[in-house]
Amino acid sequence: MNFTTLLKKVESSKEFRNFKQEHPDAELCIGFFIINYETDINQEQIDYKTKDSVFSFYIQNNEVKFNKEELIETDEKHKIKKISSKINIDLDEIKELVREKLIQENINLRLEKIIAILQMHESQQVWNITIILNGLVIINMLIDSTTKQIIKFDRKNLSDFVRKI
Repeated sequence: MNFTTLLKKVESSKEFRNFKQEHPDAELCIGFFIINYETDINQEQIDYKTKDSVFSFYIQNNEVKFNKEELIETDEKHKIKKISSKINIDLDEIKELVREKLIQENINLRLEKIIAILQMHESQQVWNITIILNGLVIINMLIDSTTKQIIKFDRKNLSDFVRKI
């Protein structure tokens, strides 16, 4: 499911309308998606924040459900910020953009998982993409959600994250 489709389904639900009546100040803050090519079990959720909580909405058995988590105090730089529902690139295009970029970079490893997070990064709204390839290769991309421009492309091996003893 795409961000736009999930957002429409969540915001048109009875559960969301009841939530907004109880929390009229809640703001859209994150879109979170995991595309798992290995198991074909995907995860999709949209988060809204209030002053002290985050509510994660998702679809289960064709019904809208949500969980509540308390926000942890953090500095201003790391606070969860409001995002816009208006985007110019959605998950289907992101999957294609990822494939094209991997070909362009001569990376021929099998795609195992894409973790895509729509969020504010510094002062712009981005898709923060983590790509997991076989061979323990991890790629991080930042894609501007308005211009579709790739802001960052970084390739690492999992062994780069393991501290050598």
